[in-house]
Amino acid sequence: MSEVSSGKVIGFSIEEVIWMCTYLKKSGILRLTSPDGTGHIAFNAGYLVDILCPKAPQLGELLIRHNLLKSEILLPVLEEQVASKERKYLGEILITKGLVKQDAIMKLLEVQAYLALKIFTEWKYTLYEFTQSKAGTTDKVAISFQGIEPFQILQMLDIKSSPKK
Repeated sequence: MSEVSSGKVIGFSIEEVIWMCTYLKKSGILRLTSPDGTGHIAFNAGYLVDILCPKAPQLGELLIRHNLLKSEILLPVLEEQVASKERKYLGEILITKGLVKQDAIMKLLEVQAYLALKIFTEWKYTLYEFTQSKAGTTDKVAISFQGIEPFQILQMLDIKSSPKK
């Protein structure tokens, strides 16, 4: 098992916390708790590799909204995903079946991450808790196969080379 350390981050905005995780190339899970909801952002060596925001649209919803998939095709795939003993991500299944191209999935996952980050930045009174792990041990890899690069995360949040003051 990997070495794990954790702690609460107080007195920083979400943009500053994300900037620290990316700039310092952290690996681990940043948990966010607010009266607006709970969520997490997973990093692997500064790359955003997973994001969970209950108010952000799901991948299937984005695929339908952008006319990349019809609901009558998506629903059986979702049923298959739930029934599978293996933990597979929706995008992975759709790519394997040839229903959606990998580039389209990657772009929509970036859109999903952007929307989730935007929602997180609007939350008030958010408590951040970061649980650090060694690079390569973060088991979540939903956003992409490699992750979203640190500079792209900072661009999504409109952060230049250092956090806003």
